[in-house]
Amino acid sequence: MATILVLWSHHSGYLHGCLQELARYVEVTALFFEPAESAPFAKDFFGDAIYNIIWINPVDLSVTESISANLSLFQPDLCLCSGWHHRFYMHLLSQSLKHRCIRVLCFDWQWAPTFRNYLKAAFGSLFRSRMFDACFVAGERQYQFARRAGFPSSAIYQGLYSASVVSSQSIPWGERRNRVVFVGRLVESKGCRQLAAAWSQLQTQRIIPAAWSLDVFGVGPLESLFIGMQGCQVHGFRQPDEIAEVLASSKILCAPSLEEPWGVQIHEATLAGLAVVATDVCGSAVHLVRSGFNGEIVSRGDAVSLLSALSRLIQLDEPVSSALEEYGSCSKLLSRQFSPVIWANTVMRILSGSAPGAAIK
Repeated sequence: MATILVLWSHHSGYLHGCLQELARYVEVTALFFEPAESAPFAKDFFGDAIYNIIWINPVDLSVTESISANLSLFQPDLCLCSGWHHRFYMHLLSQSLKHRCIRVLCFDWQWAPTFRNYLKAAFGSLFRSRMFDACFVAGERQYQFARRAGFPSSAIYQGLYSASVVSSQSIPWGERRNRVVFVGRLVESKGCRQLAAAWSQLQTQRIIPAAWSLDVFGVGPLESLFIGMQGCQVHGFRQPDEIAEVLASSKILCAPSLEEPWGVQIHEATLAGLAVVATDVCGSAVHLVRSGFNGEIVSRGDAVSLLSALSRLIQLDEPVSSALEEYGSCSKLLSRQFSPVIWANTVMRILSGSAPGAAIK
């Protein structure tokens, strides 16, 4: 049986589902940093793993030296590495994994014509890309970055992220709560100020029915923006299975980010059949949100456009037309582009040396 080594930063519910699927075909060992305070996933959530999990503290030299020594004896056939900015993992790739294995760079950096991106791409083209044989990226914008970082099209695979199948649960539309859901860290980059401003105006001007609420799931320094706001409830951080239940009983997801390389919560929402409002910087929105089909795309940082988009979608939720419910059905169609099965098949294609898009024999 082939062996695969995964060198990742922080574990997550969606990656767990992908690794569970992959471990049905190969032996998988995955290294993860200890859970972060901003996303304190319970380790018990991963208790059903059929792959090997090693939790590490990359700043603890005694631990990293021990892992390096053990990995020098471990000879994986393929290694998936998240990014090139973790020094410990770069050290493992260059020192402890000297034997020949397929080294795959995984990232979600979006391409945009900025000075910083040009420098980063040049750096990758001149140095880091030489350490890797292939690239596994999130979507189209990341594909463009990989090309500029020196990877040929034949070595770039898309579909790095997929929500877990548990997120696909849903309940009949008529039994769902009239609520807009926000899932993420409560920080500036997630567009919390714009969302708070838009929702406050919707409530003050009574643009939407009083039955609708904004439910915020996450922790961070901007939590105070939502506490005490009319028609808003703050729930703190929730484990992946709890978020799946919340989405299954909701109608709209709002992703107002100012910066968002991908945004797996958008895939989770479309799987659950929600309409989606997302900003144009959300990487996954390129694939999963179509204005007038299953949601609205708005400009980042524009609270007025955000307000208008939320208002339009809420007003579509009428029993006679069922327009918003139809948006939810369209979301489910778009969500089929990604799944743990497709993710695992892609990794197996890389392992077998097949070109992107080739079918597994």
